[in-house]
Amino acid sequence: MLKEYEVPETLQRLFQIDEQLKTKYGESFEFLGASLCFEEEGYDCTPDEAIVFLWTGADGDHFAFLTDGVTVDSLEDAPILFIQPMDFDDPYKPVARNLKEFLALYVQLKELYLFEWLPSYKTEEEFVQHYKDNFEDGILENEEEQKSVISAIEQHIQLPEIVGVFAYIQELKELFQQRLQDLQEKYVLD
Repeated sequence: MLKEYEVPETLQRLFQIDEQLKTKYGESFEFLGASLCFEEEGYDCTPDEAIVFLWTGADGDHFAFLTDGVTVDSLEDAPILFIQPMDFDDPYKPVARNLKEFLALYVQLKELYLFEWLPSYKTEEEFVQHYKDNFEDGILENEEEQKSVISAIEQHIQLPEIVGVFAYIQELKELFQQRLQDLQEKYVLD
């Protein structure tokens, strides 16, 4: 238990899926560029009220539950933040309202590093073009591995349907705007 929180059921299932993938393929989520965890340790810019659940392995980038102190009753309902310590000007990117929505977005986008860019797109056309120019080829190269992971996620976790990824992220960004400014002031400017 961390900060009075138990490992959420969805994350427990991801750990189980990870073990199944290791048994079946000899590899885990790491072959998609990320390692599952459940820990308080992060970087200096990682908010005290964050619990890290996924490390990308690049520049200290990680995904975390944002608990807002202890005001979130369950981590199943905690917002998800992508934290990039080396992006000094903008280390915090809101990516989902909760873990299941994060996974639903991943299943659609098939690329973790697209979360870095999602809050910065000004138009849906810009989002679609950037996706095609920068991610589509890499996604196609790893298609078989991704299918295995995505299939396992979809078989074991009931995911919500997210229609309109761009609109979803724009709405989320507005909801998080003040919170992100507070984090930036507290952890980056100190």
